[in-house]
Amino acid sequence: MKRRSGFTILETLVAVAMLTALLAVAMQVCTATAAQRRQTQQQLVAVEETANVMERVAALPWDDLTPEGVGKIELSTVAEEALPEAALTIDLAEAKGKPAGRRVAVTLEWAPRAAGPPSQTQLVAWRYQP
Repeated sequence: MKRRSGFTILETLVAVAMLTALLAVAMQVCTATAAQRRQTQQQLVAVEETANVMERVAALPWDDLTPEGVGKIELSTVAEEALPEAALTIDLAEAKGKPAGRRVAVTLEWAPRAAGPPSQTQLVAWRYQP
């Protein structure tokens, strides 16, 4: 009986098919991981930008804490580049009673790169007249 050496064509085809399947799964995992990383990076930029805007609003003098005064505040260029279709909204509401105060809500909304609903982050603070 002659001893066989090497691989048969069938064994080679099975090995190639298994390798192709593994590569396809690996590519899907890499794509999903990259998308998740991108989404997490956008969320981090949005939270930092919202906090920075809230700090700028908190630094305004009481008399400038008006819709016109906060309307001058814009997003940074970093946030505009990182967050597609970003929209900043700053809402002010007068508090009833004493002491005089205002509720400040800073909302940042953007469209995610993947199809889906818009993402947003919001910070709310109270500011009282000195």
